[in-house]
Amino acid sequence: VKETIQEGRSFIALTTDIWTSLATEAYLGVTCHFITEDWKMKSITLATMPLDERHTGVNIATWLEEVVTKFNISVDNIKAVVHDNGSNVVAALKLLAEKHNWSP
Repeated sequence: VKETIQEGRSFIALTTDIWTSLATEAYLGVTCHFITEDWKMKSITLATMPLDERHTGVNIATWLEEVVTKFNISVDNIKAVVHDNGSNVVAALKLLAEKHNWSP
């Protein structure tokens, strides 16, 4: 997966969502999207991780940074992050926009 992501390392978009299962377990999903040098669209699920801590903006921002770091994605290569309008996710992306110049 890391090799595949390196193909699109210049311009990467992320999508993220937090949801709760019927068993009331919370999860964070993160997907990476990019276009390869031969103009093929690639989408790779980077994480579907259980969330045991509070879903604060600070925690969500930290979790997103951890996922990006795990896959050796430079924060400078992330050009946009698509997300819902949950206030905690919006707060997280505002923090990351200020810190890394990501476009929420």
